[in-house]
Amino acid sequence: MDKISIIVPVYNSEKHIEQCVDSLLDQTHSNIEIILIDDGSTDRSGEICSMYAEKDARVIYKYQENQGSSAARNAGLDSSTGDWITFVDADDWVDKRMCEIALSKAKEAGADIVLWSYFTHFPNEVRKSKLVKGGSRNLTPERNELELKTISQYYGGISQGSAISAGSSWCKLYKRNLIFDNNIRFTLGLIRAQDTVFSLEAFELAEKIVFINEYLYNYRKSPSGITSGTKYIKDCKTPFTMLLESYKSFIKRYNKGEEFQVAINLRVIQVLMWYFKHDFFNDKNKKKFRVRRREILDLIKGEPYRQALSQVKLKWLPRSLRVKVIILRLRAVLLFAILSRFI
Repeated sequence: MDKISIIVPVYNSEKHIEQCVDSLLDQTHSNIEIILIDDGSTDRSGEICSMYAEKDARVIYKYQENQGSSAARNAGLDSSTGDWITFVDADDWVDKRMCEIALSKAKEAGADIVLWSYFTHFPNEVRKSKLVKGGSRNLTPERNELELKTISQYYGGISQGSAISAGSSWCKLYKRNLIFDNNIRFTLGLIRAQDTVFSLEAFELAEKIVFINEYLYNYRKSPSGITSGTKYIKDCKTPFTMLLESYKSFIKRYNKGEEFQVAINLRVIQVLMWYFKHDFFNDKNKKKFRVRRREILDLIKGEPYRQALSQVKLKWLPRSLRVKVIILRLRAVLLFAILSRFI
């Protein structure tokens, strides 16, 4: 029976980690190892993870000084021994049949990667969500489309239920050889969308990729944390530039077509909005507005933001983002700041 390594990066997740691990221990496919990498938590997460490791031999607990989710996932990969690998976030949980169904499909199809669907849990509702449109199928002929949707979920337009990029670390089962033979790892230093860089490389190098339209993962849309835009990042430029350069490097390395620049323009708009959430309009940024206004104008006058603002396909952006792009094209920073409170 093939073994599956389930890698869970953990950081201050005491509120949800038990639900996560319980759902993994309840898998109908029993030959698993659950690798909990505590990335320097300051709450009870480590204590809870250690308790699980003492109670069940399938749970492996490791602690490291805080280095970020990329380092935690890499540490999980280095500790893994499974024939297959999947990633789960510590505040999410999964269907008990996830491993069984994904592995069965992978072996039946001879696939290197299997993707599946998920439920998005908002505070007041639950939505069915997909990483890709359509039903179960062989995605190998659609490799470029998958990669374009990995760079930006806005590519081709928003479909109902598509909450995130196709390049999420979770909702995927990877053949071990694909990752280790090609030395695919998460890039250190990236603080947002780091999983998309990993996924791009894996998608490109996989011989076969399949999708099963089974809702096997529960993604918790948290009202707090870095992905919600509440964390203050004093130096956004370094990680955000590194992310965009990683995409450019991928395109050049694999000689991708012009449509990939279209996808990058869409992602650049997303990254630009992150600047406002994590820095310029963050409550912890105490600079005077005139100083922030000048910094914003300097940013959007430079590349790649100038090009993205002028060339991005507005029809593919959500309505609120279209409005923001138009306002920034006019350099109306004060109006942008005012409307951002309501949009």
